[in-house]
Amino acid sequence: MSDPLNAPVSTIPVPRGPLPSSPAAEPVRMVEIKIDGQSLFVSEGATILEAARQLGIETPTLCYLEISRP
Repeated sequence: MSDPLNAPVSTIPVPRGPLPSSPAAEPVRMVEIKIDGQSLFVSEGATILEAARQLGIETPTLCYLEISRP
C-alpha cells in the first residue's frame, strides 16, 4: 500500500509574470477594381479570378492553385 505522506504532488506549477502578447495585425489594404463595369473592393494581392467570383462571375479555369492566406 502506498504512503499518502510520500505521494507525489498532483498540482501543476503555474508560471507568474506578464502574459505574452501577439503583435498587432497589419490592416488589410483594399483596392478598388472594375470587372465588366462592376466596381468592387478586394484585398491587395487578390487575383482577378477571386474578384470575379465575388461578383458571381463564373470563369472557366484549366489550372488554378488556391493558396491559403493567413
